[in-house]
Amino acid sequence: MKENKPKQRIKFRTREQSETKSLRKFAAAVIAVFVIGGAISVLLFLKNYNFDLSRVFEGKSSAQEETVTEKPVLNIKKVNCDILVFCGPENRERIDFISLVRVKMPENRFTVFSFSPSEKADYSDPSTALAQVYHDRGVDALKAAVAGYCGVTPDKYVYLNDTAFKVVADRYGPYKITVDPGVEYKGSDFVFILPKGRHTVGGDMLLKYMRCLPRIDFSKAMVTQSDIIKMILSQALVPENAGNLINSYSSLANHITTDISIVEFSEAADSVKAMMESDNIKYTTVTTAAEYIEN
Repeated sequence: MKENKPKQRIKFRTREQSETKSLRKFAAAVIAVFVIGGAISVLLFLKNYNFDLSRVFEGKSSAQEETVTEKPVLNIKKVNCDILVFCGPENRERIDFISLVRVKMPENRFTVFSFSPSEKADYSDPSTALAQVYHDRGVDALKAAVAGYCGVTPDKYVYLNDTAFKVVADRYGPYKITVDPGVEYKGSDFVFILPKGRHTVGGDMLLKYMRCLPRIDFSKAMVTQSDIIKMILSQALVPENAGNLINSYSSLANHITTDISIVEFSEAADSVKAMMESDNIKYTTVTTAAEYIEN
């Protein structure tokens, strides 16, 4: 039995239809030749006149990119400020360390000078020892006594108790310190042992190290304290910390005691931001009041 195969449809074209189709093909070919030839001619013409075609296609994206990467103009102000930085218990029974920090912007310079709380504003009067003045009469009297001792009147001050120092230090730590020789201090207030070598420490260890140094090696203590303050500043004032400085300062101000108001800091915030983003800050430590004044 034979299978029934589907029948193919046979199309019949008249002679007129065949001629019309051939004419269409010919016309399309001619048009294509003219279009391609015209395009090549235009490209060659533009090339002869050094026309950069990439600008046609990239111009819009470049403009958009410039808009996105454009930075706001910062209001840079000149700053030359001496800040008294000191740490101790809230009952004012002692000062653990005391330093002057000079800030210069837009020069982007910090100078740190640490000195003993036993120094006197008037060497003929023992009651003018800085720690004693602070204990008896408070921070304003301390600022005046510092001026009497070294000839520099602090513009502002920052006071940190133990907790505040640890909070501030830990925010930007940890820190690498080299101890040589090793330190072993056993007092009635605390015990601190740190063998010779390179150590990574946080705020608590750093403060104990600064506190015990004057009791072990007084000649080295002031230099080391300045180096530690410089180290904290150098780890805090980096480009990645330059965002939203006012909020950062407000957060720190909850822990420290200072006469730098949020309004004053806001006015200098653009200058601080520019300094941090430059990643080109110069830190100097000095050992005498004369060197500090010169810087």
